[in-house]
Amino acid sequence: MEAVLLIREFEKEPVYELVEVLRFERGRRYIYRLVSSDREYFIHVLAFVDGTYVEFWHPGYAVPLLVFRVFKGEELARVLTLLRSLVGR
Repeated sequence: MEAVLLIREFEKEPVYELVEVLRFERGRRYIYRLVSSDREYFIHVLAFVDGTYVEFWHPGYAVPLLVFRVFKGEELARVLTLLRSLVGR
């Protein structure tokens, strides 16, 4: 359910650009590009059967900067607050 709420949030905002959707046996990976002032980030939403994860990637690094496991409304609110702070809202 959390993955659906995150994806709906991304679809509402024009600053998030859907780059790719990768389908796996147990879920999907949605990759969004976010351009924030002079920086660019990639946000991966991993929607599995047993949980949802959000990864924040910088294009120059081989590992994610932050990884969140979203399984309650409280964690979802933290992720959304972080996303809004990146775009300056």
